[in-house]
Amino acid sequence: MVVTDVPAFREWISNGQNGFIVPFRDSNEVAKRVIQILNNPKLLSEMRKNTLVIADKKADWDKNYEVLEEVYSGIV
Repeated sequence: MVVTDVPAFREWISNGQNGFIVPFRDSNEVAKRVIQILNNPKLLSEMRKNTLVIADKKADWDKNYEVLEEVYSGIV
């Protein structure tokens, strides 16, 4: 995955681990990173595995529901 350097993406992408974060409006860097991933199947495979680990940790409703419930309880 190649994303621009936007704060929301930093929560999900660890640069070089499960994708690349490139400077905003830098199309040359986007192209460079896309080509790098396409030319390196091993890198793509590792990034996929790392993405699944991050998604499992951060996007699993069953694991994160209690945290969300605490946040809502604190607001009320």
